[in-house]
Amino acid sequence: WDQLRDLFIEAHGVVNEYRPHQARESLIRMMEAQIARCKGETEAVREVGGKVRDVLDGLKDLGEKEAVVVGEEVETEEGTGGEQGREERRRRLKLKRVWEVVEEEVGEF
Repeated sequence: WDQLRDLFIEAHGVVNEYRPHQARESLIRMMEAQIARCKGETEAVREVGGKVRDVLDGLKDLGEKEAVVVGEEVETEEGTGGEQGREERRRRLKLKRVWEVVEEEVGEF
């Protein structure tokens, strides 16, 4: 029985010696999984950022086209001195300010 007890104590000692290695390997695996998850999230954020830029580019193009059309309308209405001409100028100015703020926050397109 003494030999069996000694054998058990030796096995217990070997297992305890292996625990730091096992813990280190477990930590490495957990950190690798975390890095992979972060890379995936970063890539997803970049994709969404690209889509947002595309949408903003589209809105900018739309705003520029609309401003040209509105500009032509305002010129014809300004000749008559109508209230609509003043409203269109205010709307165009507001649109211009919105785009200035967007460009300040997001950057020049």
